[in-house]
Amino acid sequence: MRFLLLLFLALPARAELGFESIKKELQQLSSKPQAIEERLKDESGLESNPFGIELYRPNYLLPYYHTGSAYEEVYSNRLISDEPPKRNEFVAQLSFKVPLWKDMFGKPIKLSAAYTQIMFWQLYSASPYFRETNYEPEIFLSGKPYDFFICSGGLVHQSNGRGGLMERSWNRAYLDALFPLGDWTLSVKPWALIDQADSSDLHNDDIAHYLGYGELLLVYKKRKAEFSMMARNILESGLSHGALRLGASYPIRGRFRAYAVFFNGYGQSLIEYNHTTTSVGLGVALNDWM
Repeated sequence: MRFLLLLFLALPARAELGFESIKKELQQLSSKPQAIEERLKDESGLESNPFGIELYRPNYLLPYYHTGSAYEEVYSNRLISDEPPKRNEFVAQLSFKVPLWKDMFGKPIKLSAAYTQIMFWQLYSASPYFRETNYEPEIFLSGKPYDFFICSGGLVHQSNGRGGLMERSWNRAYLDALFPLGDWTLSVKPWALIDQADSSDLHNDDIAHYLGYGELLLVYKKRKAEFSMMARNILESGLSHGALRLGASYPIRGRFRAYAVFFNGYGQSLIEYNHTTTSVGLGVALNDWM
């Protein structure tokens, strides 16, 4: 991980190194075979189809998903059954994007729309129900200003669509700098809250206190295996309100991959934005990050 070491060394010596020195080092790293190249090649092929839909974030089915610290209080007196949510449930995520405008104004810039939906299904309850569903549409621009990183920026809305006291939502503008570093890929994604609706101010006005103002994603892909780590709001909150998500996948048959996830911290779902949970899930995925 020469890039991370370089980054820490560059902070106190930035005046001496300068941008050109850092740029040169990153260019040397990016000249190696990149784990992200296969993903970009697949996307390029789909873009030639005007009706092409691309997989975006990981798409998965987790028949086993166990939460060790369920947020039972928020569901008190709000369920048809008196039975609290079970700690074992079925979790699934659907995520795709659609290219809207490639090579905007003759420049290597692309406009895309994306949609992500994660569902927490109480399948093992006596009367199965979806205890939480989060909807996340977004629109963004992306391009590659330098050989050593890919940049995107856009607007994203996320909500659970519940209404009333169970409503949770927020709107953000974000930038995402993606650094391909051989077998490693690093994403640095800061965001800012925008256009908060009345419901957001009423039901989750402190959401940034728990979910922060950005996240880091580190992905390692070697041969067929892929490992990922997402960290959010850990340093900002002084280690008190952060979140850490670990993932691992390996192909098992055709496009299907064995998939495992571990989550610890705040914001497993929007309804749990201010509640800390520790969860582990096992299942299959159609794709991972790279």
